[in-house]
Amino acid sequence: MWKRSTRANGPDEHAAPFSRLNMVARRASQAAGPPDSSYLRLAEHAPGVLWSASATGEWLYVNPAWTRLTGQPAEAALGWGWLACVPADQ
Repeated sequence: MWKRSTRANGPDEHAAPFSRLNMVARRASQAAGPPDSSYLRLAEHAPGVLWSASATGEWLYVNPAWTRLTGQPAEAALGWGWLACVPADQ
């Protein structure tokens, strides 16, 4: 649960924590670089869906569990392809 800050963080004091989180996540993803081989080995065999996305939401990686779940090839899910598996009413 979010608590109201006692000091103002700008025009919308509730949005500021999310802005900081986005900034930290963006810096971390830039510093991390591509996943190493041990992560990929683990991800390729994980029973659940694992994915990596850019800050804008485009998928950069998805493991084979995606195909088992949706029937969509992992390569087709990259970028914005994953949206094809989201029901229109969602």
